[in-house]
Amino acid sequence: MVSFLLVVGAFAFAALLLVTAVIRAVRITQHRPLIPAIVESLRLRHETVEGAAYHAVDRLLLVLGVTFVALLAIIYGLLNLRTAATAEGWWQTDGVLIESDLYQYVVQDVTYQSARLTLPNTFFVDGPGRDVLYGEDGSTVTVFYNPADPQQSVLDRDAAVIQTRRVGWRNLAIGLVLLCVVPAMYVQSAILMVPEATRGANLMLRIGHHHFPEFFLVTNQESGSPESPKLGHSFSALMILMLRAIRTGHKLETGDEQFDRRFVVFGDSPGLVSKLLERHDHLRELLLQLPGPMYLQVSQGQLSLSLPRKSLDRHRGTAIQLLRHLADSLTAS
Repeated sequence: MVSFLLVVGAFAFAALLLVTAVIRAVRITQHRPLIPAIVESLRLRHETVEGAAYHAVDRLLLVLGVTFVALLAIIYGLLNLRTAATAEGWWQTDGVLIESDLYQYVVQDVTYQSARLTLPNTFFVDGPGRDVLYGEDGSTVTVFYNPADPQQSVLDRDAAVIQTRRVGWRNLAIGLVLLCVVPAMYVQSAILMVPEATRGANLMLRIGHHHFPEFFLVTNQESGSPESPKLGHSFSALMILMLRAIRTGHKLETGDEQFDRRFVVFGDSPGLVSKLLERHDHLRELLLQLPGPMYLQVSQGQLSLSLPRKSLDRHRGTAIQLLRHLADSLTAS
């Protein structure tokens, strides 16, 4: 029962990966071609992640290796299922144990000896009927053999068929999961270039190399401004609370009093962030248009913006415009 549930779960997971990848790919292609988005995303990753260029070959080898293992598992699974289906039509005859691990039987006046417990051409299958094989010498046993090739035989056909079929489905499920991982991984990489294709309360954008250390820009809930409602249970609110618990926020000094009251920055270089926002009025305007609580993370290679789902749905265009404008400002500085 446990094995059956695991196989069903693996098939469901593979289907979920594939369906999710297809839906995301369709959304991406509504805004830009998929393959160029994947190529650009990987290129930016190689540029911004330290040592990524050296690991490009390793990544390719990993993808090829996963694909090879997936195809191998699928082929083995299909072979096991085919063998199990064929073995259900095997004939039976009487045999005799002649040694502790050998049995003998006669088909059409030809004597055969075998120690096989599993069906032929099966993989990763244990042999059922071992207790029968290790009986007393001279004991009579029932032997099931392949009428097309009497050399192929087992002692417990029904158990061998069930076990081979179970392993076949398991191998097939594992292979399909691994095979779906590869396209899902590349589609996920592409969607980082197309925030318009994302859903949910979080937007991400992959960006080129810049000289700013990682920082977080969040709404200052103590400002009392109407644009900063109370913290709820959204992901952005939880991230703000976590940041406050482990780090100290810094006051912004951009010269824009409304903006400086509304936001605080978490990071090692608040002065650099203030100067960046001071130079780019349009960035401050876009940020002020977004209702709180808001959580913006700027790291090397990626931007991440979180808002409550309803707020982001209403202001998705503004949020995407903010990410793209911020990406241009960072990489140009």
